[in-house]
Amino acid sequence: MQWLSSALSKAPPIKADILDAGVELTGGRISWKIHEGKLKENGTQVSVFSWEMTANTTDSELAAAKNALRRIKTCRHPHVLQYIDGHDPGDSAKAGSKVLIVTEHVKHLDTSTFQDHMSQNKEGVVWGLYGIANAIQFINEDCKLIHGNVHRGSIFVSKCGDWKLGGVENGASD
Repeated sequence: MQWLSSALSKAPPIKADILDAGVELTGGRISWKIHEGKLKENGTQVSVFSWEMTANTTDSELAAAKNALRRIKTCRHPHVLQYIDGHDPGDSAKAGSKVLIVTEHVKHLDTSTFQDHMSQNKEGVVWGLYGIANAIQFINEDCKLIHGNVHRGSIFVSKCGDWKLGGVENGASD
């Protein structure tokens, strides 16, 4: 575990500690990792989304990661991931630089725990889809944005079972 603490200690300063190596999220335009975390000030559980720049990263991938941070900061809705903190490497981004987004604590919709629960709770699935539809309506009508990345990989579940929309790296003005 020493390798994990040394790797994470090089992370930029954010309001949360990252507690694990993260799980790769697939299906989007760029590859994010979701980490378990806790707020430094009070120990509250959070999720930390990280995207790391590599030597092969294109300008459009970097722009998408920065766009995700910018959009999640400004889209406040009960069914959109709740932003807490973040880090943008700025114009000096190079291989190893990270874009970090700290949100309320969520699990990815595709995790087996939620898959098992959903197969037994049809009403919960309907309620979750209703919440995601409301989030999309809010983003389109009130924020005047197009999400551009709605799929199972951009949906997360909070502790209380609410479905939350993330994956806003493709968000653009309509």
